[in-house]
Amino acid sequence: MGQLERELNYYRRECNLLGSRLVRIQEEQGNAYREARRSRTVVKLLREAYRLGDVRASGADIGGPMLEIVVDNTLCDRAALLREEPIGSGRFVVSHAIGLNLAALESVFYINAPPPFCYSSVREKLTAETEAIGAIVQLPYILWAYDASSGQALVIGNRSESNVNRPFEAGDQELVESALSVYLDVIYRKQVEAELRRAKQAAESASQTRSELIDMLAQDLRPALQALSGVASRLCPPDGRVPDRRALERDADEIARSAAYMFSLLDDAGRSGERALTEGELDIEWVPVEELVRSVLRMVYVPSVRRSIELDAAMPRRRTALCVDRVRMTQVMRFLIAGAMRMTIDGGTVRLLTTRRSDGTLEVLIRSGVTPVLGATAASDDVAAMFDPARRLGGGLAITRQLAEAQGATLLVENGPDGSVQTRILFPAAMARDDDVTAEAVP
Repeated sequence: MGQLERELNYYRRECNLLGSRLVRIQEEQGNAYREARRSRTVVKLLREAYRLGDVRASGADIGGPMLEIVVDNTLCDRAALLREEPIGSGRFVVSHAIGLNLAALESVFYINAPPPFCYSSVREKLTAETEAIGAIVQLPYILWAYDASSGQALVIGNRSESNVNRPFEAGDQELVESALSVYLDVIYRKQVEAELRRAKQAAESASQTRSELIDMLAQDLRPALQALSGVASRLCPPDGRVPDRRALERDADEIARSAAYMFSLLDDAGRSGERALTEGELDIEWVPVEELVRSVLRMVYVPSVRRSIELDAAMPRRRTALCVDRVRMTQVMRFLIAGAMRMTIDGGTVRLLTTRRSDGTLEVLIRSGVTPVLGATAASDDVAAMFDPARRLGGGLAITRQLAEAQGATLLVENGPDGSVQTRILFPAAMARDDDVTAEAVP
């Protein structure tokens, strides 16, 4: 009897060991299956998402089809793409969704300190974040990914944990983050493509306008130049005969009329170029002042080195941003600095001082070196004449002032100390703000 009990205990222990080994093997097989399924799902998401990017016209058209791919491959009940407005505020709105009702689509959801990744299951204790995220899809089991830099988020929800809807786990982080990152990559690619198309159209339009202006000037200037050539031959005839006074007066009058005609053509060309620059749509955004100034200084660095001109720039004490069109304001500041360099002798200094006044106004002062262009006692009429197209910088200054005023700024030209010339760009308080505040809407 004792022998039988010992054998029974032995086989019982062996059976228990075999059972535990079988359970471990089943768990390993389950984990391997889930990993393979996640990898296969990520690959399908990548392939289908980039295929969408090739056939869809804009980034706004990609969200809905992208969610359909996520739902089909993850077998979830509901899914939504959310957008944080403004970024960093924890205030989310639904941009695209599958399975959500109309009230949820129109609601605003607040999530305090949204996590980059989280999930909920029967084995995990609910937190305030998972409860707030679950309220978006109105389901108990969620899988969440959030990109703080873009303010975009993806949430997937299940009603239950069954054989079809398997429980979410920490290993699903790669799946949901890959889906969100692919969506962001495709949107960024479509934005870049749209910007390239706009830039190409603008370049083609500018090239066509320039060609038309050159053709017009060539056709219209030819008669005037031919007349001047004829007058020059009469003033200096081959036989050496000196023309009488009446002939000289007649030739001088013809030279004056031809010159006036050519100036009128140049004025028309300048106005056409001004309209082409100032009547285009403005892309207003908040641009850091330091970033704007640095980009302009990089553009004029090589000419300044060639002439040994020092570029002295001073920024405000606090980081400041301007509500302007980045490209157009860069054009304004680049022209003004280049003009100040032309008025400065080799080895001189061009100063750019940016200050924030007590009333909130931002002033950008650009001062040339010691070169009396206007004169130490220039009158207000002389300063106004700087914008005359007949002056050396007048046509460009007129267009530059139009560009500045189109964005809400004011451009002034005046005499500086020691016979220098300085220009001021004044931005009202509504166009300037501290750059370390939370992003806000463009006024």
